[in-house]
Amino acid sequence: MLDRTYLIEALQHYATNTEQIRSLQFAGNLPSPPPLAYQVHFPRIEMVLIGELDMDVGNSVGSDTGVQLQQGDVLYLR
Repeated sequence: MLDRTYLIEALQHYATNTEQIRSLQFAGNLPSPPPLAYQVHFPRIEMVLIGELDMDVGNSVGSDTGVQLQQGDVLYLR
């Protein structure tokens, strides 16, 4: 479990040091999510604060794209 104080400090750090954000990526809404996947119907942001995160995300042409997010990466999902 992530410590609340660490989370607040990390978000403040990236808000004041925007050059520390490694990359900003955008995911599309195609193809449909796989069976048993939980899909929400609102935009969200994934930001890696520690370590790495492998994700399969959709794109605008309908194929899955694998991305590996690292510390400082941001993924916007619509």
